Amino acid sequence: MENNMLILYRNTVLDKDLNDFLAFMEEGKKTIMPNTELWHQREATSAYMLNKFFHFAHLYGLSGNVWHGFLSIFLVSTENPFSYAWELNQDMESSPWDAVALRDFETIWHWKNYDFSQMKLSIPSGTMEYLCSCPRENVRSTKFSFIMMKELEEFSVNLGKAKDGKEILALTKSFYQKYGIGSLGLNPAFSLKIDDGEVVLDPIAHMDGGSLQDIIGYEKQRDCLLRNTEAFVQGKPANHVLLFGDSGTGKSSCIKALLGLYYEKGLRMIEVRQHQLDDLPKLLKQIRNRNYKFILYIDDLSFEHVDTSLSYLKDVIDHSLEKKADQVLIYATSSQQHNLFGECIYFPSPTPQEFETMLLELAKRADLNLSEEEILVLAKRWELEHEQLSGRVAVQYITHLLHQMD
Repeated sequence: MENNMLILYRNTVLDKDLNDFLAFMEEGKKTIMPNTELWHQREATSAYMLNKFFHFAHLYGLSGNVWHGFLSIFLVSTENPFSYAWELNQDMESSPWDAVALRDFETIWHWKNYDFSQMKLSIPSGTMEYLCSCPRENVRSTKFSFIMMKELEEFSVNLGKAKDGKEILALTKSFYQKYGIGSLGLNPAFSLKIDDGEVVLDPIAHMDGGSLQDIIGYEKQRDCLLRNTEAFVQGKPANHVLLFGDSGTGKSSCIKALLGLYYEKGLRMIEVRQHQLDDLPKLLKQIRNRNYKFILYIDDLSFEHVDTSLSYLKDVIDHSLEKKADQVLIYATSSQQHNLFGECIYFPSPTPQEFETMLLELAKRADLNLSEEEILVLAKRWELEHEQLSGRVAVQYITHLLHQMD
């Protein structure tokens, strides 16, 4: 049982783990005389490998059959000609690589049917049962978003039910068509990092976005951003957007919340710092020819000091760097307005009356057991400690009240 039997699904980041697991499973079936040196060596290796299995389960938030979960992640994260073909051509019925991939899937089908009860190991009772039926409680992936955790769990269950390699092929290509492959397929958001001059997209498993319905008092601004994003995702003309105005008014929250609506439609978000704008050409080169729509999110953009980095931003907006510019939009927040963007959406601080409306709506959603009068009277004291009224301050006040009532 080695992955050198595979043709397309090899030379991946999980190769060593896969080979280690396969070797462990093969070795575990052998009968060895107890208390011999060879027996002790195998027991030590077995303890290490079981720890590796359980660590992998914790890291990726796996539940159910951990072995099937590992194979699922191995399949959906591998980038090869077959997986790229199905990511890029979602309407085709077959690809030239299907026959080659089927051979790999037949091998993987045999692996997934491994019977752990065959293992002749001296391990605590129930260990193998746990490996085959890992509980779901208190499991949260440090690698993937909650949406992807649910999708991978379903994929793993269906992998376990597959009757042959053809069913695994159909299951896998369906996933590629829906989400894509590799890191871009498995994650909704990324931060841009530079490593030895090369662009690296570092996944953000749990982006603090919330829901657009949580944005109170800025419904017109929210709807304007939604219309533009909907057009972008549908392949229609859309504008680069600047959300400008006072701090704490929900500009960043509006942008981040878009992922919850459009992730399954191929939207991905890359967070770019202002000092990284000169790396935009490298970034665009890396993400071209992928079947996604990318929002490059720049928070707290400043136009006070004109430098060369802003010229790179202007090039992207003017579509002069890449021909496939309809694949990328810039969404930025700033305290200042600028004519560089096609759509500028203003987020002002709320008036005192608007602030009170925010408070009452937030209190209603939080199910606070206080009258409107009590909430507003207490809010007057709170406002004295905060110079600027904003949506953020309103949320902080309601959170304060919740703590006081505990």
